[in-house]
Amino acid sequence: MKFHIVTLGCDKNLVDSEEIAGRLEKAGMHLTSQWDEAGLLLINTCAFIDAAKEESIETILEYVQLRKERGLNMLIAVIGCLPEIHKKELAQEIPEVDEWITPSGYDEIEKLAVQGTVISPGAGKGFIGPFTQRVPLDKAHFRYLKISDGCDLPCSYCTIPRIRGPLKSRTLEDIKEELDRLSQDKRIKELILVSQSTSFYGRDNGSSLQKLLALLGRYDFFWKRLLYLDIRGIDEDFLKAVADNGILPYFDIPLQHANDEVLSAMKRGYTRKEILSKLDMIKKMFSEAVLRTTFIVGFPAESEARFRDLVTFVEKGYFDKMGAFAYSYQELSPGASLGDTVAGHVKEERVEEIMTLQREVSAQKMAALVGKEFDCLVDYTGEEGRIWCDAPDVDGVVFFNDNRAVEGELVPVRITGSYEYDLEGEIKL
Repeated sequence: MKFHIVTLGCDKNLVDSEEIAGRLEKAGMHLTSQWDEAGLLLINTCAFIDAAKEESIETILEYVQLRKERGLNMLIAVIGCLPEIHKKELAQEIPEVDEWITPSGYDEIEKLAVQGTVISPGAGKGFIGPFTQRVPLDKAHFRYLKISDGCDLPCSYCTIPRIRGPLKSRTLEDIKEELDRLSQDKRIKELILVSQSTSFYGRDNGSSLQKLLALLGRYDFFWKRLLYLDIRGIDEDFLKAVADNGILPYFDIPLQHANDEVLSAMKRGYTRKEILSKLDMIKKMFSEAVLRTTFIVGFPAESEARFRDLVTFVEKGYFDKMGAFAYSYQELSPGASLGDTVAGHVKEERVEEIMTLQREVSAQKMAALVGKEFDCLVDYTGEEGRIWCDAPDVDGVVFFNDNRAVEGELVPVRITGSYEYDLEGEIKL
């Protein structure tokens, strides 16, 4: 039987889909890129905010309708975060779906190949492998390494602990086994560590992020990148481990806000003063550090004055990369009792205001790169790639027009022009 996987949401979901694909292939099924050729269609869903839930449900309904219209003999299995919190009601509302499988059920996913169902839903929440069968479902030249699942943090806006459970870190031995396998794939130029909160890796099993970075330092991937850091995990020992183990000085630190009252209401566990101290620490150790963050605007505690506090923080220009999102009320979050007090149009206006500021900051930083030369990892032959300052999918790219630059290869590039987020370059071969 052939199968096809549709993956929605984050890079952690992509890793899970890759492992599922490998396990199904090992069980005798065959992956196809054409969904309508499949006897089994898996839809890996996201449910972090309302927009993600809506996209997931719309995708499910679309495939259910297409299967009906074309008269296809196909099983549809919905997996991932959406079944974790809405399985019961969705099974009633969309009875055409054959299987609803939560992440803890992935351990028995191979049963879909044998008996067309997963009888046991699995115990607990989340999924940390083992990741022994992964097959790349995206570009082969960069791969994500999922180091943990779940989260113990009490952030009041967040449903991740409800969806994925408490922090569950993989052991160093387990990660080493996967690193050994990945290091044999010479196509991989960039390795990216991901989790719900990378800084807290190992706090549940006696390990630590520093120990993990020491392990990673033994491998010679050209770029080694960390995503989803926490400002509380930034200290001199961590920064030294980054420097000593060949980790890119690219610091993705979702702060969510910069006003102390809003941070307190969000239960983030740090203050603006502490943020500034840690950012200065990074800049002191890494003069060319790239900083990335995200902010939530329109949180119930965010008055106009507190939003202005965030605006002045953004104006300081600390961050090379920044995303901003309107607060999405979640009834299952710890802060649901705070309500949703900021009007929708006000949220959108605030998003646009700080993103306009950041576009100006980013444009200046991009312009400062013109004339410099970098190694460029080609994502699309003859068209575009990235320099080390940019993570895939979330940051900018370098545009070029040179068919000598082949997907998956590292090529020298001279930056010849800039935009707000992206660059133009000339390949120097």
